[in-house]
Amino acid sequence: MLQAKKIINTTYQKIKNNRTIILLFLIIILFSYQVRAQSSDFVSYHFKADTINIEGGKTFSNYLIIKNAALSTVGLVRNGVNVNLDNAILKLPDTMIIEAGQTKSFPLKYFSDEQTIQSNIQSFEVKLRSITRNINVQKSSSFYTQLLNVSGLVLDVQSSEIYFDPISNKADLQLRVFNSGLIPITFDLDLSGIPKGQEFLGTKGRMTLAAGTEKILPFVAINKSRNNAAADFLVTIKAVDQSGNQLSVRRLRIMTVSSNRNLVLNEQDIYYKTRPNTLSLNYMNANNFNSLQLFGNGKIDLKKETGTSLQFKS
Repeated sequence: MLQAKKIINTTYQKIKNNRTIILLFLIIILFSYQVRAQSSDFVSYHFKADTINIEGGKTFSNYLIIKNAALSTVGLVRNGVNVNLDNAILKLPDTMIIEAGQTKSFPLKYFSDEQTIQSNIQSFEVKLRSITRNINVQKSSSFYTQLLNVSGLVLDVQSSEIYFDPISNKADLQLRVFNSGLIPITFDLDLSGIPKGQEFLGTKGRMTLAAGTEKILPFVAINKSRNNAAADFLVTIKAVDQSGNQLSVRRLRIMTVSSNRNLVLNEQDIYYKTRPNTLSLNYMNANNFNSLQLFGNGKIDLKKETGTSLQFKS
């Protein structure tokens, strides 16, 4: 009796184990079928070039390659709004029909302007969805552009030489900053070469200039030197980015326009302080009218051997 019960239990365990094995086998078959079904009904796509070097004012293009691994024809449309795709000269069709097992290419073409390019490295992404039921579609794909001619910042002034007003000892300067590039530029102005006794007042701090725009920045140079010598110095104005890299540079000469000079240059001459032979060059600015006036007093020998002389009376 005991032996029979043992045989029954052993047989039951074998049957139970076989059921478990069969169940696992069926699950594996079902899972494999689902994976195979999903992989066979799948649409994938990618761009021909993943990175494109571009230059401002020129066109660039790429191809979107779509592969339909499904057993039936599939219709694809864009999934969502993408400004980059809308700015294309040659755009994707509204609906793309791909036959079963077919691989198809769609061209895209762009123009490098400020509407299309907003950063040095920019992503162009596309998302597609199927209008055909029971078709799995890749979520998204993208390519990148690398802008080569990044800096388009220009510094300009109305004149490379400006003069102190003889009355106010000031000189006004307007610095024109223009962004001729495709993307906004953030920069600081760095001024150097200003000697002791001179002051340069104007706009400072970090600025951002949008593509295709300009700013006029007013500056005032002030001559605070008590030295009678004429001021004459060179100011260097640099535009630098956040890392200190130079984006643009402009040099400006600032001078005193009015001066009095004794025409006897040799201080050892006994008549150095007594000869009435001085010249004065004065700059006048009144009612938006500019003029230079030359005043002289004394007698100047131009050529002793000919006896020619020039007399000035102020």
